[in-house]
Amino acid sequence: MTNKNAGVAGAFMLSLAALLFASAAASADSGRGKLLYENQCSGCHESTVHIRDDHKARSITDIRAAVLRWSETQKLNWGPAEIDDVTEYLDESFYHYGRTQD
Repeated sequence: MTNKNAGVAGAFMLSLAALLFASAAASADSGRGKLLYENQCSGCHESTVHIRDDHKARSITDIRAAVLRWSETQKLNWGPAEIDDVTEYLDESFYHYGRTQD
């Protein structure tokens, strides 16, 4: 594969991943995510962790990665739907990365 073809293929894969993630996020249920978060996460995380200036999440992808990492660390056995729901709740409530500009 030439460098040009590799670049095109890479760009295509990134676009496809973004589309799939956007599709999953569009179907996410932030209300369910809030319940999951309150039941499983809020014991260690107060909401202030999400609004401090030096928070680590700089994109919705970062939020999802953190939710996934902690769900695995805590052995919550969450599937993609639960990960997406909590990600949506956190983004909608604190970060606002997934929102489009008006």
